[in-house]
Amino acid sequence: MIKKFYRNDSSQTITTERIDYVQKKIGSMKRTDEGFLQGNAAIAKTGILTYILKDGSTRRELVTEDTLFSEESMNSLKLKPVTNQHPKERMLNSKTVKKRKVGMTGENIKRDGEFLTTSLVITDSDAIKDIEGGTSELSPGYKVNLLLESGEFNGEKYDAIQLNRKYNHLATCNYARGGHDLKLNLDDKSRFDGFEVDIEYIKNKQNNELNVKGVKEMPKIKINSIDYDAAQEVINYIESLKNDSTSLKKENESLQAKHDKVLGENDSLKEDHKKLEDSIPSLISKGVKEKVAIDAACKSVLSEEEIKNLDGKSNDDIKKAIILKKYPESKLDDKSSAYIEGRFDSVIESINTDNSDDDKINKQRKVVNQNKYKSDNKNDNDDPYENMVKRDSELWKKDPNELK
Repeated sequence: MIKKFYRNDSSQTITTERIDYVQKKIGSMKRTDEGFLQGNAAIAKTGILTYILKDGSTRRELVTEDTLFSEESMNSLKLKPVTNQHPKERMLNSKTVKKRKVGMTGENIKRDGEFLTTSLVITDSDAIKDIEGGTSELSPGYKVNLLLESGEFNGEKYDAIQLNRKYNHLATCNYARGGHDLKLNLDDKSRFDGFEVDIEYIKNKQNNELNVKGVKEMPKIKINSIDYDAAQEVINYIESLKNDSTSLKKENESLQAKHDKVLGENDSLKEDHKKLEDSIPSLISKGVKEKVAIDAACKSVLSEEEIKNLDGKSNDDIKKAIILKKYPESKLDDKSSAYIEGRFDSVIESINTDNSDDDKINKQRKVVNQNKYKSDNKNDNDDPYENMVKRDSELWKKDPNELK
């Protein structure tokens, strides 16, 4: 009988799945005229259940009266499939129930002290044979909300509280596959999270009953070439760990491949970034040269008003304006940047040629003008011939002795 429990202030709720084993002999099962087994039995109880988790730690979960005997939870147990051992799928659905069901729970769900009981019927002959051979314990499979909150119940500490049980199926089990109050935890991915065993009870049970005639031999599991006796659920748990290990190995290989791919892409990006950094000076120089050429071409070809109207335009738009100014018949619509660049270079060459011819003419004009200037301003004594004529014409004026 649950009295009361104390809770702390912090909490976290998760949704998980459970398989609980109950050995309590409540009610009875009888053969019907059809050969079915029909009757009542206990399937769950209140109290603190202790679990051993994958990491080796333990977790103690409290099952309260409010949780176990709530009307909604008890109604979820009605007309649920009964299976011979827990199904490999952990939880049944409409696709898997047909090949797993050996009977059904009834609608008579009641409380008997700390235990929850149900009516049920077993219809499958093989399951009935197993039950009569020792597979007489019952274990419900269900989903439950787990409140991760510590506290104390009847002087015993717990780490979590079960809430809102919703039953999925009921399985028949034997001691070798379960044991006294053996409970198996499943996480939200339907994989075993851990299990709890009443060590003292199992030791006594092994000493007193395992060799009794009629009790089934425990299943074997091979570890390092040696066979060991183990409960079937423990074997299933180990197999699930092996499957998980294989799955995690494949997942790790996939993640490693993705990591290598990302690493390769990152190295490529680093190389591209280095190339871009190295090319920045040349790109700047090229941009400056292009801008200088455009400005020079604008001043040579366009008027001040036309240049003003091109303010804010792209380099290609300015180049097009210069080309059209120089060659009005040009068709530049839908032309590529490379085409525009080629036409612009032609305009630049034309401008340079024109400027070169003008320079030659100007130089020639300058020489002519300079010669004319010299001719207009030269001294008469600068011409030798004229000087000689002038001198001879004036010889008569001189003294003959002086001429000597």
